[in-house]
Amino acid sequence: MSKRSRDDCESLDHCEVFRGCLTEGGLMWFWQRNKQQHLLVVSLLEQVIQQQASLLELLTREPPQCKPHNQSTLSHEQLNQNLVKWLRQMELGIAGVNKEAPPIKQIAQLAKYMAMNINQAAPIIKALERDPQGKRRIRIDLKRQTPEVIASCCHIAHSLDQLGMCLYSQYKKSPNCLLTLKLNGLPATTSYLSGQWFKVAVAEKIKDYQQTNPEVQLVRNLAIRSAAGEQQQLDFIIAFEQRIVVVEVTTGRWQSQLQSLERLHSHFGIPLEQCAVILSERDQQDDQHAGQMHTIDVLAITELEDWLDEQIYASTTTETELPEAVYK
Repeated sequence: MSKRSRDDCESLDHCEVFRGCLTEGGLMWFWQRNKQQHLLVVSLLEQVIQQQASLLELLTREPPQCKPHNQSTLSHEQLNQNLVKWLRQMELGIAGVNKEAPPIKQIAQLAKYMAMNINQAAPIIKALERDPQGKRRIRIDLKRQTPEVIASCCHIAHSLDQLGMCLYSQYKKSPNCLLTLKLNGLPATTSYLSGQWFKVAVAEKIKDYQQTNPEVQLVRNLAIRSAAGEQQQLDFIIAFEQRIVVVEVTTGRWQSQLQSLERLHSHFGIPLEQCAVILSERDQQDDQHAGQMHTIDVLAITELEDWLDEQIYASTTTETELPEAVYK
């Protein structure tokens, strides 16, 4: 018998077996013959159903970190409503928000290091500010500097090199303690070293503060529009319970931001007492006196945490409404 004929016969046998199963006796015979396999399938199906139920419970359960920290915590939606209410009372509109990509972790860490070690790192920071485009080699004489200053400057130069912002960097202890570096001149490097690094540092410090004070909300790079159609971009808006503060940051003196803040007051109606300037460093006497004269909070980044504590305390202990728009 050929192989094909044998296969046909086997197929006929299977068909006969199947027809036999259609009878009552045949069904019993088929069940007894495959009882173990059926029980195994049923058991597996039950396990799958249980696993699906457990998974559904996990997916629908509210994670602990999503629960509100306390009753005063502002959600993202509440912040939007709070900000919109404030803008309406100021008779202002939103012209746009310049959303920036989150900085690379190492870039953010370098920015914080530079900001919090501004005195020790002054020689290299000032040299970078003079030529952020990298038009020439930067030579920094560290012969008369302390070991802490030398270490800070070399750390920043090494970090810039590791991040690809430098074409090269080198420190020679002998004979002149000379630190030499050459920037790559790319737009991103120029922007970062021209002052963007300090904005990143301030934003990172506020984010650190938010870890234990989630009621403090931060909005960056918001462009506002006045009733007359004028526009101005703000570095930061910080929202507290009953208070919103417009914050400008600069690595220069606070007077460099005074014209911008006075324009906010005269053209946009924002009271100067709702404005603040954060500096990389400031003169304790002149800047503080000037800030009091203009009712503007002037502070260094090292004072930021204490200032935020003060704003929270003032916001939660007063029930004053947001002021109405005032135009001059």
